[in-house]
Amino acid sequence: MAEDKIVKLVKNCVFPASSLIDRKRTLIHVSPCLDDLLGGGITSGSLVIIRGQYKAGKTTTCLHFAKKAQEVGYKIVYLDIEARLTARDLSSIPGLDLSPEKFELCAHSEGNILNGEDFIAVGEHKLKTEKNVVVVFDSFSQLISQDNMENDIRDRTRDSMPLTLSKFCKRALPFLSVNDNICIGITHDIANQGPGMATKIEASGRKIQYANSFKLAARWASDWKEGDTQIGQDIHWECENSALGPPNRTGVGKLRYGEGLDEVAELVEQAVTCGVIKKGGAWYEVPGHESKLCGVLNTIEFLKQNTEIYNNIKTELKERLEG
Repeated sequence: MAEDKIVKLVKNCVFPASSLIDRKRTLIHVSPCLDDLLGGGITSGSLVIIRGQYKAGKTTTCLHFAKKAQEVGYKIVYLDIEARLTARDLSSIPGLDLSPEKFELCAHSEGNILNGEDFIAVGEHKLKTEKNVVVVFDSFSQLISQDNMENDIRDRTRDSMPLTLSKFCKRALPFLSVNDNICIGITHDIANQGPGMATKIEASGRKIQYANSFKLAARWASDWKEGDTQIGQDIHWECENSALGPPNRTGVGKLRYGEGLDEVAELVEQAVTCGVIKKGGAWYEVPGHESKLCGVLNTIEFLKQNTEIYNNIKTELKERLEG
């Protein structure tokens, strides 16, 4: 290597180690449940993997995070690889800004059906050329290579996309860090047909595991009902790893149909567990409110209508969890 190139590299790329400590990353809060599991939220400069069972709430969680990211100045680039994103999905997240400067959608169109390499090229371009952007791949596991798009459907050749994804992650990571961007990849659990003890593996391959800073698994979803009516679902999460906290923590998120993640419902469950809200039978004693409230749904609705009390509980809960 030429001496002048070495000098240039040293000048531009060698820093005091303290610069890593001094550099301020943007912390984006997700919801009370996920913030607790992750150690505070998700930081800029990260690759995030969200895996799990089908219909567990992964897309809704990503759209909810998109809204939270927009609130701190981020633009969203959403790659609809599965071609299943609907108007209902987007309209069910109150506060999600769909204006062109805040939300860009990359999707198939008439006469322009995209293959896996196309989607990856778009995502990589956005991460390399823009700052403060969140790129969502929905999903990694449904990417299909150009070869497999064109081959006979009876061709049993294994798709090359897991290897391509691995290469993409290696190329994208420096730009995530330098541009304060975030890349989120949804993937799915499939049956393990090879050797090993695990009954499930990830459809997008193993190699991308080394690149992620945050990894969440939606293990399963159960019904969330009001009487006999299902109003949403409980997402049973496991934080497999986090750059901000310990791994293998579990918690239950609340997904309300038509609203996305219900942050107030999650906060109530945490507050009851920590003793900030006192619960006796069906009655809830909320600090700052003179009368007891009957039922968890009435308590949730009360806090949604009383922002100051909600924020006070949120602050006290944060202090207890951090203390």
